[in-house]
Amino acid sequence: KQQIITESQVIMEILDKLHPPSEGYNAMLPAEDDKAALKRYDALARLERDLFSWWCTFMFRPEGPTG
Repeated sequence: KQQIITESQVIMEILDKLHPPSEGYNAMLPAEDDKAALKRYDALARLERDLFSWWCTFMFRPEGPTG
């Protein structure tokens, strides 16, 4: 069964499973014991959600660019 995945974190988890660092690939997500990297990831993920929210508001509000 095919499915479309749109959540960034889920996509990165899948990529890490398909192309693991143990095989020479860069990890998409920080290691669970890397507190500094997890903090940065959380901040960037929040930024991504905020930007996407603003984009949706801009594109789909009634008085948006095409309305």
